Amino acid sequence: MDNLGVSCKLVSSSEDFAEALKTDHFDFIFAASFLLYEARDKIREQKINATLALLAEYGEVISERQVRFIVMPVYSRSIAAILNGEKEMRGYAEDNSGVRFTAPEARVLLVDDIKTNLDVAQGLLAPYAMQVDSSLSGEEAIRRIQANRYDLALMDHMMPGMDGIETTKAVRALPGEYFQRLPIVVLTANAITGMKDIFLKTGFNDYISKPIEIVKLDEVIARWIPAEKQIKAGKEIKREAFSGESGIVIPNVDTQKGITMTGGTEAGYRKVLAQFYKDAEERLPLLQDPPEPDALPQFVTQVHALKSASATIGAAEVSAEAAALEAAGKDGNIAAIREGLSAFYEHLTELVEGIGNVMEVGRKEKSGEMQTGNTAEETVFNLLSLLKTALEEKNMKEIDKLLEELEKTAADAETLETINTVSDKTLLGEYQAAITMLDELLRK
Repeated sequence: MDNLGVSCKLVSSSEDFAEALKTDHFDFIFAASFLLYEARDKIREQKINATLALLAEYGEVISERQVRFIVMPVYSRSIAAILNGEKEMRGYAEDNSGVRFTAPEARVLLVDDIKTNLDVAQGLLAPYAMQVDSSLSGEEAIRRIQANRYDLALMDHMMPGMDGIETTKAVRALPGEYFQRLPIVVLTANAITGMKDIFLKTGFNDYISKPIEIVKLDEVIARWIPAEKQIKAGKEIKREAFSGESGIVIPNVDTQKGITMTGGTEAGYRKVLAQFYKDAEERLPLLQDPPEPDALPQFVTQVHALKSASATIGAAEVSAEAAALEAAGKDGNIAAIREGLSAFYEHLTELVEGIGNVMEVGRKEKSGEMQTGNTAEETVFNLLSLLKTALEEKNMKEIDKLLEELEKTAADAETLETINTVSDKTLLGEYQAAITMLDELLRK
């Protein structure tokens, strides 16, 4: 609300809500389900001229259809849509229904400097069965765009070296109609008032807030993937929805929210956690001491990346601390960075250790499972052989499926390490290097 420049009052009980209606005038009322019907009744009884919107928790079943919905977590864009009076009435069921088409002939490029975010985006795009390539820098993205014909590029805003705006300007400056017409969508954790216009003026066609909102992602895919490449499904392809309690426990992390944000499956969430573990571990040494003034831009980029990635896995406290450090860095406020960096470093270290413990338990469970079967080694060999074939055919859907199965099945450290490296190589489009690694493992 602050980002949107809207004044608001916060209440957390029925009593405070009733008192607020007596003393103030409101144009909009955003209510959680426990206050929904009371709010609706009071609006009718007191003839209050206010728009009512429901803040629905993920997975919550709501029978009331005549109110606007926002599915938690809240995004500025969702609030703005209601404040601006957008006409569509989208309820929970529609927001989380799934995709209505596949596009196996469509090719998409993902650009982000942190692999965690690439993994999340890959998982969210999986239901479309598109061909998805990834780049970890603006420079690499330009090379890929010059060498291929993409239907859509999803570009992170803040990256070291060339950021998303500089990369997009460089693409638009290339000679040829393709480079002018290629849809480029910015991925940004700074979707505040006025930013959309700035992005559109600098060459982007659209934007998506981070952490990625599934509804917005689906809208963008439908809008920019060419209609002739969209194959309408006979019925909607449902995204996998997580139900029940997660077996993953990490201190100060909402793992159920993390599963929801990363595609809806515990297996997919574990894969993202493993990548976040590597990304955060690499950045920890860079965050131990406050930066010198000339190193502030690099510092801001690092904490910005961790801000969105930690929010995606459900680590709200670490994300909020990263956001505060990012803001201090942009303001050049070294004193504020010195004040907040120690706690952030400590909490990020604890988060990495917590994820490491989850990964260690997972490895032990897999090892125990492997010891109970006589054909475990043969199963792994067969899966590796199938993965090699899928890599040769560049069948991304099959590659993802086999990698996930191998992560569950393989027990020894060497095989798991190779699988993780193969996954990274595949993410970067280095198929031949991945095949070479598999050949060596199969020989052993």
